[in-house]
Amino acid sequence: MRTANLAIVFTEIVGYADRLSRLTYEQSQRMLRLHEALVIPLFRAFRGRRVKT
Repeated sequence: MRTANLAIVFTEIVGYADRLSRLTYEQSQRMLRLHEALVIPLFRAFRGRRVKT
């Protein structure tokens, strides 16, 4: 049987709901793109994948 060490990572934008009420749609989309730009390369570097819920 093959074994492997794995990890599950959850990310969150702290204060997202509060910020969302003060941001325009464009600003909120920019914040989400920045979040993805930061975490997606890390997932790829460790052969991970994103499961968006």
